[in-house]
Amino acid sequence: MTATQNIEFNNHFLPIRNMLYSVALRYTKNRNDADDLVQETSLKVYRNYQKYNPEYDFKSWTVAIMENTFISNLRKVKTARNHLQGFKHYRNSELTTSTKVPENQVQDVQDKLWVMIEELPAKSKEPFVLYLDGYRYEEIASHLEIPIGTVKSRINYARTKLRNQLSSKELRCQMAG
Repeated sequence: MTATQNIEFNNHFLPIRNMLYSVALRYTKNRNDADDLVQETSLKVYRNYQKYNPEYDFKSWTVAIMENTFISNLRKVKTARNHLQGFKHYRNSELTTSTKVPENQVQDVQDKLWVMIEELPAKSKEPFVLYLDGYRYEEIASHLEIPIGTVKSRINYARTKLRNQLSSKELRCQMAG
């Protein structure tokens, strides 16, 4: 962006920053999340400022970007919760026989899984964790600046490695018990 475009952007954006915070606070109902939403929105608006059409109201355009960002973040959180709930359900059903497994044992298994994730090679761990956080393949590829096929391959590698480690650890536990 040129210096003139930076000045133009600031002239448009700075007067509505407080209003954006108020809108973000209404959406998130949390000051920290509102700050994050305003920051993420301002970054997106800045990056896409060349696409802004002056025939439209800048404030409306910016609020639309904020709304879309908020909705995308909600989807990511929902997806991450679904992954975690699915994991809890899977692990709980795997560990239970006819009795319910105590919550602390389920937590122990989750903690062990996160340790195993941390031990993954960095090339596989980063896209895998982003995927668990609810990001789509395209978003991960864009963020890491790698092809989407590479993202899918690395996530698959991480899944396979974790699955194999879990299977071998479960077999050892069964043999010891």
